[in-house]
Amino acid sequence: MKTLFLLLIGFLLHGLCLAQECYLVDSIRFNVAAPTTEDALSLMLYGDLIGVRTSVISASATVEDHQIVIQLEVSCDTNTESVISHREKLPLNGLTVGRYHMRLTGSGAALMDTASTLFVAPYTGLYPSSEAPAEMVRFDAGADEFIIDIDPSVHVLRVHIHGTDSKLKREAYIDGFGPSRISAKGLPEGNYLVCVDSDTGTINGWATISRKQ
Repeated sequence: MKTLFLLLIGFLLHGLCLAQECYLVDSIRFNVAAPTTEDALSLMLYGDLIGVRTSVISASATVEDHQIVIQLEVSCDTNTESVISHREKLPLNGLTVGRYHMRLTGSGAALMDTASTLFVAPYTGLYPSSEAPAEMVRFDAGADEFIIDIDPSVHVLRVHIHGTDSKLKREAYIDGFGPSRISAKGLPEGNYLVCVDSDTGTINGWATISRKQ
């Protein structure tokens, strides 16, 4: 009876070891801040290894439909007193337009950042496509916002705003149809190029921030 009890305890402990999560991934980032279909992407996993002898045996990322499947196989240390910061870099290469959700498979790891997504916009060059009508892109001083008064049939993917120095000042992922508002709070007065990425291309318009009443 005692032998059977010890065997059952052994099987239970073995199962717990197999189910142990010793690489806790708490942040997912990408090597490109605003990725497009032309970018070679890499996935950056930031987290902690629990145990000095814990190690990542294999790591990869593949794409299934609009899911990024992260495959991690981790060998866990039974001594969990030490916590070591760890980063994994996983190549993704080019992706098609759309929003991608993360899914973790394998053993020994846990994805804490379960809400993380990646949005890929179409590549259209730096400032491509047609000029927007003057009234379509404007600044609302009362709300301190840029207004993009675009047709409701247009699927807006991303809005990125640049200064006269061509540097990116602000961006927002919209993934919706029709008019949008983007906060201008914190931006100094002056002229800004507002680029609206849609699934059919990019429209560019100039707007001037002036808060004088």
